[in-house]
Amino acid sequence: MKESFVVKVVAYILILLCMMVTVLSGILIYINASNQWYTKDYDACMHDIYQEMLEYACYQLDDTIASYESDTVASEETTIEDENGDVVASSSTTYDLKGLGDTEDELLYGERNADGFAYTITKPEKDQSGNVNTVTVREVHPELVKYAKESNGFLTDNIVHNDMTISVYMIKDPDAGNLPDTVFMKYRSMEKIYKYRVEAIVAAALCSIMALCLFIFMVTTVGRRKQEDERSILAKTPAEIVLLLACIAVMFTLEAAFGSNYENNFDMLCTAVAAATLVITSIALGAVLFLVIKLRNHNLWSSSVLCLLYRIIKWAAGHAKRFFGGFPLVWKTVLVVTVILLFNLAALGIMSGSAWFLWAGAIFVLAVLTAQKMKRLKEGGRHLAEGDLSYQIDTKDLRGDLLDHAENLNHIREGISAAVEEQMKSERFRSELITNVSHDIKTPLTSIINYVDFLKKEEIDNEQAKEYIGVLDRQATRLKKLTEDLVEASKAATGNVKLEMIPCRVGVLMMQVMGEYKEKTEAADLTMIPSQPEEDLEILADGRSLWRVFDNLLNNICKYSQPGTRVYQTLERQDDKAVIIYRNVSAYELNTSEDELMERFVRGDKSRHTEGSGLGLSIAQNLVELQGGSFRIHIDGDLFKVIIEFPLYHGGPLAVTIPEK
Repeated sequence: MKESFVVKVVAYILILLCMMVTVLSGILIYINASNQWYTKDYDACMHDIYQEMLEYACYQLDDTIASYESDTVASEETTIEDENGDVVASSSTTYDLKGLGDTEDELLYGERNADGFAYTITKPEKDQSGNVNTVTVREVHPELVKYAKESNGFLTDNIVHNDMTISVYMIKDPDAGNLPDTVFMKYRSMEKIYKYRVEAIVAAALCSIMALCLFIFMVTTVGRRKQEDERSILAKTPAEIVLLLACIAVMFTLEAAFGSNYENNFDMLCTAVAAATLVITSIALGAVLFLVIKLRNHNLWSSSVLCLLYRIIKWAAGHAKRFFGGFPLVWKTVLVVTVILLFNLAALGIMSGSAWFLWAGAIFVLAVLTAQKMKRLKEGGRHLAEGDLSYQIDTKDLRGDLLDHAENLNHIREGISAAVEEQMKSERFRSELITNVSHDIKTPLTSIINYVDFLKKEEIDNEQAKEYIGVLDRQATRLKKLTEDLVEASKAATGNVKLEMIPCRVGVLMMQVMGEYKEKTEAADLTMIPSQPEEDLEILADGRSLWRVFDNLLNNICKYSQPGTRVYQTLERQDDKAVIIYRNVSAYELNTSEDELMERFVRGDKSRHTEGSGLGLSIAQNLVELQGGSFRIHIDGDLFKVIIEFPLYHGGPLAVTIPEK
């Protein structure tokens, strides 16, 4: 049934009929509601109807008299004098109404035979004595007028036209006596409106619901049969043209249906409304179903006029881009500026002042938009220069060279990201290689150390052999320390260290480490000068790793400090941080920068005067940063200073475990 053409046609016709009934019922409901006939009783409603009939009759007579006057205008000259008796102006217009009472023409059609309707037209006039008398200009059914003034069975109303008074008399029960045809038609129309006031509500509700259901049925079923292909007229017809034609048809229908005044002829009004409703509903429903078919066939945009214009503009822009694409940017700029200046020069002589300002405003807006797009490129370059490799330049609305430049910057970001990723991969591979090799070295190295220890316990008389054994012992121990440093540095660099973060009194830990190094500092002829605040400063750190940091620093100080100098170990509070500072004077020339000293194996590359791996500072820095602190080095001549900062601990979780990565 959903695909039956006959069913859809029947539904279409029913929708039109339902909409027609709904609109007509709505008119009846509006009239009854505006007159409050849903709340008034019968007598009050009938009184309103009679009163409206009287007013209608009065205005009909008024219109007829006005048209009669326009055909019988007469002029008589009057004079106006000033205080001195001089004539200032003269002329006046009067109406020749003498024939109005003698004419046999009916002012209201059927008034001669209407024995339940009468009216009088009176006018004040001055007699020769200057007295004002009321003169009857026209009177219809005078005997009925006299009876109406003495009886309660008549209604009366009057209206003033210029200097005339129109008085109308009508029997209370229009069905009991004849009325003029136009007045009786008005009565029948109002009577029908009141009679069907309840039926109008029911009809409007039922028909509107039925029309809505049928409309939903039509929308959900139309266009399901794929009978239209890409070559059909329906598929190629632009939706804009159909909508424009529909709007024009609706306007012509409204003009044709309501070009006349149907205020006093309810039957003609209903006929006009019904015809207009049928035509407008048919046009609107057809347009909606046409759009639904377009949407269902997915060709609403592809067959539209806007799409055609878009394709033309895109085609022209593509050819222009290919033509001007090979031009250098400078020559493109020169060409655009030249065209603008020439057009501006021509516009001065052709355009008006306001049109020239519009042209200048368009150029200004274009320049501002171009500047905003260039600002976007500048912002992207700044992010990339600052190392924000995740920043992506938005290429929306960019065209031509600006788009090419933005894409190049985005490709630079991709290239840098790939290079950094490759470098990080290489770094991870090197760290893993060091760790694996170090572990492989440990087994034979442990055997060497054990057997050297066995040789040291043997009774050997050869002094030279004992010296060789001592060298083996020292170098094996050094190799073991280097291997441990390599493993530690690899773990610290990759974050592969398990940390047990607990509250730690950093001052106590520093003094303990300094106590462990007392003999070594004295042997190196160094004087340790500690400085700490009176309050205990607590930080959240891993005690074992923090001990390793201080151990590496003091070990470096003992190895590289100038003998006979002082070493300052300071702990102080700055804002909400615990700041640890080690200062010493180097025994060797510090001809490297702070960043170079933080690199691994720097000591091994720059100096061979002492034993060591050159990994101490790198390990210390990585361990500090893994615990949430900062590690900096400052060099001032031969003065070497290490600054470590940790945020102070003010309570909270007692322990935080950072697992190995």
